[in-house]
Amino acid sequence: MWYTPIFQRFRQLLQPRRRLAIFEACLIGLVSALAAVLLKSGVGLLGAWRVQTSLLLPAWFVLPGIGLAFGFLAGWLVERVAPETSGSGIPQVKAVLARIPIALDLRVALVKLVGGILALGSGLALGREGPTVQVSAALAAQLSRWFPTSPDHRRQLIAAGAGAGLAAAFNTPIAGVLFVVEELLQDFSEFTLGTAILASFIGAVVSRLLGGRSLDLNLALTASKTEFFVQDIPFYLVLGVLAGLMGALFNRGIIASLTVYRRSLRFWITCSCGTSWASVWGNCGIPTASVSRQHRTAGNFNYR
Repeated sequence: MWYTPIFQRFRQLLQPRRRLAIFEACLIGLVSALAAVLLKSGVGLLGAWRVQTSLLLPAWFVLPGIGLAFGFLAGWLVERVAPETSGSGIPQVKAVLARIPIALDLRVALVKLVGGILALGSGLALGREGPTVQVSAALAAQLSRWFPTSPDHRRQLIAAGAGAGLAAAFNTPIAGVLFVVEELLQDFSEFTLGTAILASFIGAVVSRLLGGRSLDLNLALTASKTEFFVQDIPFYLVLGVLAGLMGALFNRGIIASLTVYRRSLRFWITCSCGTSWASVWGNCGIPTASVSRQHRTAGNFNYR
């Protein structure tokens, strides 16, 4: 009969292992939505307080001072509590999915959440995509430890959490699914697609129901009338090629600038430490002359 494959697929979904995976995907989507809404709400409240304070006190003092104070606190959390939360967070998630031993747990989620609220709310020029993805992936990883999950399925659940975080942050469930299957895992298997779709759509729906809209814009007022003609297709193709080249050039420029910065920073730190050490010895009246073997052997250091 024509309906036999449908019943067989439905029976496969009702197997205990599949039921647990469906439950975990739904729970991951719910938790990711709550984390995304908490991040957006925290950033909004802290940002509103910062702006209101700048209206009561001199803005030239309040705005840099709040940015410096909360930025220092966020940096201290990253440095002392969870160094794995540095940067956007997406490279760390990719590394975990590639089976590189990097911490991704509840501690990482909490530090990234609090640090993201402090950094974004204080006015630093950052975005919510990376923090939300890492927080959601870390929560999914923690949930996968609490429930019996195989290592392969654990990778897919972590990726589903990352996709749900992206979907909840910007109310884009389709983008969350594509982010999982194209960017993170590059896998189009049934289990990967199923968990990604469930987690992403639940995350986006719950985030929207809780009032976590990204932008409140009236598209009917801002949208302009556009027309499309067949003769415009070559220009779109050229535009796509140019955008891809500029994107690759931008990525290479960012990586090169980070490399130069790290090398120059290491060089200046070495020079500064050497200069400071020499000045300390000089101020103490201790020249850097050699010590004779006789005095070194006797333990009687006589610098001259």
